[in-house]
Parts: sequence; C-alpha cells; structure tokens
Amino acid sequence: MKYIFSSYRAFVMALILLVIFSGCAKNGDNENNSQTYDAVYSVVLKDDSRLPVSGHLMGFNLVYPQEKQSIWQDGKVTEHLKNVNTSIIRWPGGTVTSYYHWDSLTGRGWEDSWNPENSSVPEDGSEFMDFDEYMELVRTTGVTPLVGINVSSGRRWNRSEEGINEALSLMQYSKGHNFDIQYWYLDNEPYMHDSNGGDKTIEEYAELINMYATEMREFDPGIKIVVNWRQAFNDRRLDYQKLLEIAGDNIDVIDVHWYWSWGDPNMDKWLSSTPMKLHTGVSYIDEIAYFRDMVSDFGYPDIKLASLEWNVGLGGDDEFKLTSGQMAMIQSEMMMQYILGGLDMATFWPLHWPSENIITRSFVDPLNGQAQPNSHIFQVLGQLQDGAVIEEDITEGVPNTLNLIAIDANEDAVSICFLNKNDYNVGVNLTSKLFNERVLVDSYTFTPGDSGNGEMKALTLPIQEGENASFVAPKLSITMLTFKK
Repeated sequence: MKYIFSSYRAFVMALILLVIFSGCAKNGDNENNSQTYDAVYSVVLKDDSRLPVSGHLMGFNLVYPQEKQSIWQDGKVTEHLKNVNTSIIRWPGGTVTSYYHWDSLTGRGWEDSWNPENSSVPEDGSEFMDFDEYMELVRTTGVTPLVGINVSSGRRWNRSEEGINEALSLMQYSKGHNFDIQYWYLDNEPYMHDSNGGDKTIEEYAELINMYATEMREFDPGIKIVVNWRQAFNDRRLDYQKLLEIAGDNIDVIDVHWYWSWGDPNMDKWLSSTPMKLHTGVSYIDEIAYFRDMVSDFGYPDIKLASLEWNVGLGGDDEFKLTSGQMAMIQSEMMMQYILGGLDMATFWPLHWPSENIITRSFVDPLNGQAQPNSHIFQVLGQLQDGAVIEEDITEGVPNTLNLIAIDANEDAVSICFLNKNDYNVGVNLTSKLFNERVLVDSYTFTPGDSGNGEMKALTLPIQEGENASFVAPKLSITMLTFKK
C-alpha cells in the first residue's frame, strides 16, 4: 500500500486504522468495510467558519396530469417526501404551466383549453392533482409551496387581461383558504419551442414578467417572483443583462434548469472530472459563483438563484445506460455541489414518471411506489438544509474526491459526506475541536452495487479519538457520518 503522511497526527491515525483493519482481516469480520486503503486524505476543519445552507434545496416537482390519486392514496409517496426532509414542492409542473388553467383543469397537461380548436374531453378528476389536493399535500408535509402562473395563454390568444385576472383569482383563492404562498414562478422554459405559443425572446419574456408581476405585487407586496431562462451564464450574459435591464425590479429569483450531460450521460464522463462539470466546462460551484458576480455587476446583487428542474440528462448509448444506483451517485454529487456552492433553491425532476427510460432517474418508482436508491443519500443531505458548511484546510489531498462537512441549524449534529470516485479505497483523517463534544451516531457508505440498484451499508469501523476522526471510504462510494452532542 502507498501511505503518504503530511503530519504526525495523520501518521498516528493511519497506524491506528492499519492495526484495526489488520485485526479485522484476521478475524474475517466486518465484510461490509474496506480493510485497506491506497491513499490518505487529511483535513483540518475551520471550526468557526459557517457558510449558510439554504432551507429550500430538497425540493421536488409535481406534474399535475401525472399525479393520479392511486399513486398517492396509500401514503407511501408522502412518507418518502417526509423521510428526506422535503422543504419545497413545485406545482403544477414544468411545461404544463404554460397551458394549464387552475380553476378548470382538464388533466391534459400539454393542451390549452383556451385554444378555440381544442375539443378534447377533460380527464376524470381522479387522474390528476388539482389545486385543492396540492394544498392538502403541502399542509400534510409542511413544505413551502411553489406555484406556477401561466403567462403564455393570454399572450397567445390575445387574452392578456384574462390571463392576469386568472393569476389574481388564484392568489385570492389561496388567501381565502388560508394558504400562504410566497413563491410564484412565471411560466416555464419560455425559450423552448414547446412553450405555449412557441419560443419567446428575452425581451418578450421580460415584458410578460413586468405585466404579471406588477399586478401580482399590487395584490400582495410580500410575494417573491421566480423567472426562468437558459443555463450557462457566461454564454448568455447578454440575455441576462437585457432581462435585468427590462424587468430586474420585478425579479426575486432566477431559475435555470440543470440536466447534466443531456444526450450523453455515462459513468466514464462523470468519473473523468471532479467536481463534475456542466457542458461549458465549469463546475456547478463555479457557475453559482459566476451568477453572484453577474447579477451584482448588473446592479441586482440580491437576486437569488434556483434550479427548479435538475437531474441527470436523458439520452445516451444503451450500451452505457445508467442504473438507478449510478444515477444516485451522480445526482448526489450535484446536490453536494449545490450545498457547497450556496444555491438558494432546488426542485428535483421528476418525483416520478411512467416512462421506462425516466424511471431510473426519478425519486419514486411509479410501478411499485418505492423510493429509488437516491433516497438513501437524500435523507442525509436533506438534513443539512438551514445548517452551515464548515470549511476545511486540506493537508493531504486525493484527486477525484469531494468532501462536504456541515453542521445543523441547532449546532448539534456535524455531518460528513465524502465522495470517492476512484477505483481504490481512501483513508480519510479529520481533525476538529467539534469532535471533542460529539459522538459518532451514524456511519454509512453507498455504492452503485453489482446489481445496479445501489447498496447502502453500515460502516462499522470509523475511529473517533479526541479531536480526530478517521474512516476508510471504499472505491466508488459516498460515505456519510454524523456526529452529535
């Protein structure tokens, strides 16, 4: 084995690990744990540093025409949402937002009932989730509501005043039913060809923002307006400059949709860079930082950043099709980067979807109501919301790894999430005074698994001694430890 020590402390901890693992090998116990390692990752935590983590990162999308009552009636999906500490739920979904009319839902999400040529018969109410059912789910789960406004139908059919009145009537209905909605998103992907009425220019969308937001704020000055435009900020800096010049005063949150490696997602590409990158060659952490600088440059430093649709992209060669366990690994790194980068809001897409090629990348399998493997890791990452990232000084680094250390809002639990994308095991040494007053309560490792469904196993051999904690991260794994007072 190769051991490289940057300090006496790392040397001592590595010796302890070696002795224990050697003993385990002789006894044949702890078969779930890696007993040797080929590199050492050592860090000293900056105990007093606190980089806030948003409370709205573990969110999900509902797509109203896909939400049959039969999917929700046994309560399984609701419990899955609670288990990962879901904080925000988006309704009525993505593209369907530019077609739907909240008080006359048809269940035909991509058809507009305002279209004079539309003769479709509405679906039975049991086939979709209406606004009242959405309100009930929000109250049951205790999440923050995030509701879409259709700004496309009024524009397409020359019924703009009716479109605005439709939005105001939804706000009035919500208020009358004691349903407090702070976040409202204006349509979805207006730049796409399948947006109702076709794609819109940045100027056209900005004018629609002003038209609707002005009336909505007059009704309720405390609301937050969320708008959506294309990702890759450096490539579209001019678009964002125009957007803020025209409508900046009416924008609170900008939403971009991040589907990693659309058209060609595969493990080799994911393993080739750490942290993983957008198609532009920058990490999500750097992209978030670029956004902060960009909106500040344009005079709107307080505008927040969201990704209201995010996931691994569709497509790719069937020979390299990703399993649900591999999806979970990639999705988890995306969320780790969101936390490390300081993203303000995120809603995963989809919660579930009936198409076979989408099931493995969803959160729930609609065929059996079971949560997908990503739920194991999301349970840990979801608990970090409203907490703070603790920065670290790396004294001995290892390539192809990503480390996330966070403390919860009550300053009680310290969580470690260590991603090892190497084909060898890594010994990890952590030093912090925070360990003096806390004990290890949970330790797990997740790997894609031979079956492809992912494997979550207890890691029974981490060491905690005074200010030091050590463990071995198996090859191609995410290891998660929690220390509590």
